[in-house]
Amino acid sequence: YGYLYARNFSLSNPASNLLGQNDDGGRNGQFSIMSNLEHGNSYILVVTTSRRFVVGPFQIIASGPAHVDFSLFNATELTTAASTATSTTCK
Repeated sequence: YGYLYARNFSLSNPASNLLGQNDDGGRNGQFSIMSNLEHGNSYILVVTTSRRFVVGPFQIIASGPAHVDFSLFNATELTTAASTATSTTCK
């Protein structure tokens, strides 16, 4: 599952700032979110699984006309044990 947020993510209010979400719109049952990101804004991508405590490698691909920086946040501060969050800033 993938969830894209503008500016920030709140575990107590996960619908706040939600730009898009998907669970199996990509290949092989993976999520795919397409969104036009604006220069200078920060975005949060929350990635999780359908079952608790399932972990493993994954890849995030961002494409477009500008450079995108990824920063890893401490997952335990933002989400449950089975989730990971990544912030992206367009330049």
